Amino acid sequence: MLFPVPPVIPSNLTSTSLILSSALLLKGEKEVATKAQFKKWGEETLQRLFTEFRSDRPGLYSDERSSEKLKKSGPAFMWGCGVMLSALTAAAKDKPKEYKPRLEPFITGLEVYWNNAGDVGGYDVLPLPKPPDRYYDDNAWVAISLMEASSVTGNKDYLQKAKRTLDYVLSGEDKKEGGVYWRENPRDSKNTCSNAPAIVAALQFFQMTGDATYKDTAIRIYGWTNKYLQDKDGLYFDNIKLNGELGKRKWAYNSALMIRANLLMAQVEKNGVKKKLFLVEARRIADASEAKWIVPETGAFDDEAFFAVHLSGALLLLARQDKDNARRDRTLRALTYLGQTGRGADGYFPTHWSNKNGKRNRTSLLDQASAARAFLFAASSL
Repeated sequence: MLFPVPPVIPSNLTSTSLILSSALLLKGEKEVATKAQFKKWGEETLQRLFTEFRSDRPGLYSDERSSEKLKKSGPAFMWGCGVMLSALTAAAKDKPKEYKPRLEPFITGLEVYWNNAGDVGGYDVLPLPKPPDRYYDDNAWVAISLMEASSVTGNKDYLQKAKRTLDYVLSGEDKKEGGVYWRENPRDSKNTCSNAPAIVAALQFFQMTGDATYKDTAIRIYGWTNKYLQDKDGLYFDNIKLNGELGKRKWAYNSALMIRANLLMAQVEKNGVKKKLFLVEARRIADASEAKWIVPETGAFDDEAFFAVHLSGALLLLARQDKDNARRDRTLRALTYLGQTGRGADGYFPTHWSNKNGKRNRTSLLDQASAARAFLFAASSL
């Protein structure tokens, strides 16, 4: 099995936790919100989505809403649907009687996005009928959340839906050169945002079913992603073009999913030495992520909602694994900042999570469902 051999960690990252903790102490640490408060923020956000974003299509939601004219847009893009699925699943885990009746029709409603064109079907970017326009990363997010929904509800049909969705994602792997493409057409780049969640989804499916072919596939993609898309600081570049040109922008969700990938690799690895190396690598990426995306002065996440929601979740998973209350509290403090200062006059949370009550003309399902998921997952960590 491929396993990480971490390079020498730059000296400016070796004490990231200490630096961040010291900076927050000097500025005056904000209290972490309570479990009840995180749940309140998450459920309030979902309730607004239920009433203000509901689509005419059964169980589904609109993509955007005008703050001034109270006008909704057309159907949500699959990107927003994926994060809404994760938010509903988190809510249903905590309050099944209240939120399963919201989760189940949503999953059923997503069938209008399923496009069987080509050799392998997958979720389209918008409802059919339309020419196919499918993204491998969109489908990877949905596969991960469908597996979570199956665990939460006990519904095995959701696991089968996750399998067909994951099979579509893995059909995007370049069998000759390696790596998962970002988009079905054109296949002009391989992005961390398609490879990292593909690894996570494949490993989770292996854990749930015992099908080792998915584990083998995850190991292969893990090795390719680290070889071609990881920077020396542990963080991940956005993409690589077919001509070898790197898109060097770094987004929090890419590194976040590789934290999760390393945690899962450690769980499935039987060799004790290699298991420890995966955990060391997860911590290295997490420390570098905190250094880049947590603002020392405020403790806020310095990235957009969809990217930051994944970072918050990955950091909390790592903190849970390590029993690291300091990392957990830094993450919760960032979400406390969002909950206490992020809402605008319209009551919605910002696109960028370090912003204070910024004015917006429109707000999206993607942004608000990201906040709901983050708050509800945070509550589950307390």
